[in-house]
Amino acid sequence: MNEELRSETQAHFEAITTDKIDWIFWGSHAFLDNFYLHPVKYQGNWYPTSEHAFQAQKAIQDKAWWERIAKADNPGQSKAYGQECPLRPDWEEVKDQIMFDIVWSRFHRCEYLMDRLMMTDGTYIEEGNTWGDKYWGTVNGEGKNMLGLILMVIRECVNLNEFRGCTIVPIEDAFEIAAFNQ
Repeated sequence: MNEELRSETQAHFEAITTDKIDWIFWGSHAFLDNFYLHPVKYQGNWYPTSEHAFQAQKAIQDKAWWERIAKADNPGQSKAYGQECPLRPDWEEVKDQIMFDIVWSRFHRCEYLMDRLMMTDGTYIEEGNTWGDKYWGTVNGEGKNMLGLILMVIRECVNLNEFRGCTIVPIEDAFEIAAFNQ
């Protein structure tokens, strides 16, 4: 993803939000997490969680690894397998779009989850963690917080009635709409 666009989108949400959600696995905002036990469909396959779907995409070229990850007993095990598997060669270029697509699918397909996400309107969403992930989340407030940004972008696009009925949304288009909406 374009770093300048990511920064502009983050600045936009920091400027317009009045409260902050900082979550780790539990509590009333656990539904925002990729470990949340809710099935998600991605590229024609159903997965037990968003984490399973995301991690499985790392090994899409290796059927044995893909199945091991996709069918892991829980999202933590799926993540561990995803850290062990050989990565697809284009992983760094495609991971943001894949995460966006999976999170979009999870919320787009479930009215209950989308309603809960929409109830966070006006709130900055930050995936705080203690395990050192400064890409998808933050540690002690430091990090890119890509998962939080993706959730806020999806919320903003739904508020603006953008991409209605779409199952595929280009991440940079969504970030531009969210960042430059006045």
